[in-house]
Amino acid sequence: MDKTFRILLTLFVIVGALLIGIVIVAIGNTNRAIRAAAWVNHTHAYINEIDATLGSLREAESAVNAFLLNGDPANSSHYGRAFAELAEHLTVAQALAAADPVEAKAVAELDAMLRYRAERARTLIAAHRANDPATVEATLAGDTDEINFVTIEQAARNIRLRQTQLLNERDQTAFQQDQLARVTLYLGALFSVLILVAASWFIRDNLNARRQAHQLLAESNEQLEIKVQARTADLESVNKKLRAENIESRWSNQALEHQLRYDGLIINSLSEPILVVTKALKVSRINPATLRATHRTSVQLVDHPIESFIKLAPPIDASSPRSNPLVDALEFGFDLRDCVGSLVVDGSPDRPIRLNLFPLRDRDRVVGGVMTLYLDHSPST
Repeated sequence: MDKTFRILLTLFVIVGALLIGIVIVAIGNTNRAIRAAAWVNHTHAYINEIDATLGSLREAESAVNAFLLNGDPANSSHYGRAFAELAEHLTVAQALAAADPVEAKAVAELDAMLRYRAERARTLIAAHRANDPATVEATLAGDTDEINFVTIEQAARNIRLRQTQLLNERDQTAFQQDQLARVTLYLGALFSVLILVAASWFIRDNLNARRQAHQLLAESNEQLEIKVQARTADLESVNKKLRAENIESRWSNQALEHQLRYDGLIINSLSEPILVVTKALKVSRINPATLRATHRTSVQLVDHPIESFIKLAPPIDASSPRSNPLVDALEFGFDLRDCVGSLVVDGSPDRPIRLNLFPLRDRDRVVGGVMTLYLDHSPST
């Protein structure tokens, strides 16, 4: 008996060690997969921002050319918005490439070329408005120089190719690591099964010895029966206690559901518009006051950017770099209060508003925000 017990204990220790090794390998592979997924998401985001920057440049220059051809003021606002989106995408790309010196240098070079094209567009527009065709022709003729749209497109393509190559290399590395982890898991499982089979054989051999001890066990049945009855009584007592606790738990859950329902009724009854926005500043939740204030339906608001119906007031210092305070508040996780702007209402003049933004956090990460709007009901002068 003692020898068999020692053998079984040794076998189960080996099995336990193999299982622990399998768990360690699985956890390590999972952590690598998580890190690889984060890196891949970062790289795809970087590529998307570079592509979006190039698309915004193409849209802006098309609007400039259209303005030069027909002088339509609508094209003026179009290229202004396109250049603003270009600057936003480039800023995000610079932040994503900050950790890589090579990519940071490439984005800086792309930024210099885009600034040159933006300055060229301003020169064309100013010359067109001043009725100076000579300057317009001279500026357009300069597209044959080193910094033209083809050069910028090539620079963006080089960035995309480098990142795509890195993604391919990361995929190959991940595949090799997955293969190694898979082989390790299979071998560990195989050895575990073999050891368990050996343990089963020893257990079967040990059963013969246990049959001999059956007579001794039969004599202790009476004492065991008494202990079982005592244990059964204890279990019944514990079961009654658990049933009572289960009832209390259901009452607590019902109270929580009622509280959540009342919270929704309270928010819907407020007269001031309240919106829940994502980190990308898209509307995800609204209350009825928002529908009344914007004269829009839920379909026109939910999953739409707030820029489609809220305009922020320009900064007082025109020389300071342009930035969106809402983006900054969600990026750095601080409350934004009494931000001045205007509410765009179809068929009516824009209404002045003050808005507050409070970030929503999932643990320590900002995932969105709650925005409250306060309409300025004071009479206009």
